[in-house]
Amino acid sequence: MADEKFDAVVIGGGNKGLVTAMYLTKYGGLKTGIFEVRHEAGGGWSTEEVAAPGFTFNNHSTAHCTYYYDLIWEDFPDFKEKGGELFPASTGCIFIEDHSSMLFYHREEDPTWEKTAASLAKFSKRDAEAMMQFGRIWDEYVYPEYHRWVWTPPVAGQPDPFFKNSLARAPKGVIDPSWENKSLMQICDEIFESVEVKSAIYRAAYTFWGGPAHTQGNGWHLLGISMSSGREVGYMRGGTHSSAHAAQKIVVENGGKIFTRSEVEKVIIENGSATGIRLKDGTSVEAKVIVSTLSPQMMCTRLIGEEHLPQNIIRKIKALTVNYSAGVWWDGWALHEPPKYKAAEQEPDIDKVVYISVMDKDPWCLSKEFWKRQLGREWPEAPHIDCYPDCWTYSPPVGVDPSQAPPGKCMAGDELYTCAADVFTEKEWTEFKKPHADHILDIWSKFAPNMTWDNVIGYRIDSPWDITNRLRQTPGNGCWNILDIVGSQVGWYRPIMELSDHRTPIKGLYGTGSGWHPLGCGLAGGGYNCYQAISKDLGLRNPKDEKKRPY
Repeated sequence: MADEKFDAVVIGGGNKGLVTAMYLTKYGGLKTGIFEVRHEAGGGWSTEEVAAPGFTFNNHSTAHCTYYYDLIWEDFPDFKEKGGELFPASTGCIFIEDHSSMLFYHREEDPTWEKTAASLAKFSKRDAEAMMQFGRIWDEYVYPEYHRWVWTPPVAGQPDPFFKNSLARAPKGVIDPSWENKSLMQICDEIFESVEVKSAIYRAAYTFWGGPAHTQGNGWHLLGISMSSGREVGYMRGGTHSSAHAAQKIVVENGGKIFTRSEVEKVIIENGSATGIRLKDGTSVEAKVIVSTLSPQMMCTRLIGEEHLPQNIIRKIKALTVNYSAGVWWDGWALHEPPKYKAAEQEPDIDKVVYISVMDKDPWCLSKEFWKRQLGREWPEAPHIDCYPDCWTYSPPVGVDPSQAPPGKCMAGDELYTCAADVFTEKEWTEFKKPHADHILDIWSKFAPNMTWDNVIGYRIDSPWDITNRLRQTPGNGCWNILDIVGSQVGWYRPIMELSDHRTPIKGLYGTGSGWHPLGCGLAGGGYNCYQAISKDLGLRNPKDEKKRPY
């Protein structure tokens, strides 16, 4: 006899699991239990007090975008007031060769692309015109399909429709049909001429997936990620964990329960159907719907067991690649004052940008850096860092939440890719932390002279080993995306076509999380899409139908 009984169980309280549970409880009317191994739910929606008292830092994810949430805001009107409020921001980069800068403005501040184009014009008037032209195509034809793609559950066995739909929607000749199979570098070489513009786009994509721009077959998806992140980016008020708080409140208010420090060991399978779960402490829980948010590898080999799945699925799951975003430093800095960039002398708006890449102009630099990382050599000489000061306050429409630092102070962060977590031992990674901190400040101070130890109140360094062991489903090499964002593992192909529609061969068992469509990061779409599959199978209430939305 089961110790507990629910209509639905969600294994893992990360952001996709929380979103699925929101729909299961409010719209599905199912008594739902979330079982989370960590001390709190939220997963990548994570903000903690680090570096110094009173300073809170987005451990990861950091910057969010409107398309992470907009259907959630529609289906749960109280999500914003409960904590899930996003405010717009802009992004930019600074080149170390001459401290020139390039800005990519949020659509609310630059609806016509003119300000962004003016920033590009400093490097190439032709590229400014190209960005204006492609920007209008993006807004009118491509982004609507990107949005549809994010919020539409895959059809198992069907090819990913994002490129095909974009091609069909746009005027003839605007999108080259060959772009579907090209690299980001090839596509950008056809659109832009300046190394600065191309390097900035490569850098934006690299942040999301950790791979080089010359990789074949995923250029269109990476261009979509770069364009959408620059155009739609923002920050969550109070930190990204505020979204987790909002989701938890909605789940609990609608009858759901959240159990922390509760590790699920197995899905109970009887006659090909999932009937419940067994926790590591021996507790059994009965349910008719079970949603796993663990990695596809962990779900198939640990929760289900290879004996319950066809061998072709097991072989494909074990063949998934997890190398590109393996190995990253995430660092939080409590500061007396925000970085004061030399670039502000030429571009005053740089002080309004909340996500800044400091970099050089070599478009092949990231490719070289990637292969050094793969060889285990990329420490500590990497030339790029991403800086995201989390707590500055500016006038609208660009603003950053001041609640994450004491008055007059600043909380900032940086990200730096490095070699995989399993290249070094825990002790070695720990010993690297202070030299790594020195290295970051050495780079940062070249762009912002006040970024010295005198400006630092406190700091926290999360090594690849720390991240791998905090994010329990992360592969042992530290691939924070769970799966690489290569052409065969993104969108409707993610994780494999047999599982992409969130259903499994086990009746009543569904999968979601960063290992499913569309990709990793803090997107809510994966949780929404999983509920679409469940509601269709069980005939549950569906807000898409009630609101007469196409998706």
